[in-house]
Amino acid sequence: MNKNVSQGRWASANDYTYHVLKKQIIHGTLSPNQSIVEQTLSKELEVSRTPLREAIQRLEYEDLLTRKANGRLKVSPISIKDVEEIFIVRSKLEAVAVEQAIDNMTGEDEKRLSHLTFMIEEMSKQKIIEEVVNYGEQFHKYIHQLSNNQTVIKILLQLKDHIDRYRRLAPSKEGKPRTVVNEHQLILDYMIEGNKDKAKKAMETHIIKSMNSIVEKIKANSQLQ
Repeated sequence: MNKNVSQGRWASANDYTYHVLKKQIIHGTLSPNQSIVEQTLSKELEVSRTPLREAIQRLEYEDLLTRKANGRLKVSPISIKDVEEIFIVRSKLEAVAVEQAIDNMTGEDEKRLSHLTFMIEEMSKQKIIEEVVNYGEQFHKYIHQLSNNQTVIKILLQLKDHIDRYRRLAPSKEGKPRTVVNEHQLILDYMIEGNKDKAKKAMETHIIKSMNSIVEKIKANSQLQ
């Protein structure tokens, strides 16, 4: 068994295997449509077949792994249809979250969100794209929590792995980070104004732009479809 399991970092070999495989799928180490051979994975991860199969079942349930008609496993393919479905749903949920967050926002919340937009801008100027993404995620998560809508939070959390997986297909282009900075700032400006309609529209537009970037990347790499 892998030393991470024995040292107690993970609750079980099942959890360890599940998290490692999920990370490899999301980060693209296991690429779309790649065949999954249980025996090979068992040796690579140094876990027995039982926890491996349990982890695989969890990933199948989450649609990150797919079982073909012949019983063989593969990493779930990339699909423009899936991207559009996920991000359109996300845009509607994020719009609900920002609308309800406005009702709950205090001066301290405004300061926190302003700090996050400032950090997005600073990281963008330094072209540290990973940190732009990191602070962007914190911005959205803060709004989710501020909405206090547990149903929205739960569904967005369930979508997060797929969102992260697809987003990695569309790295920021030259000039893109600055656009993202402006989009986050616009959302916050409307929140501060208390303009729910414009905040919702700005949020939906922001998410749809992300979707369009990913769709363009998939089309440019047709072998992934």
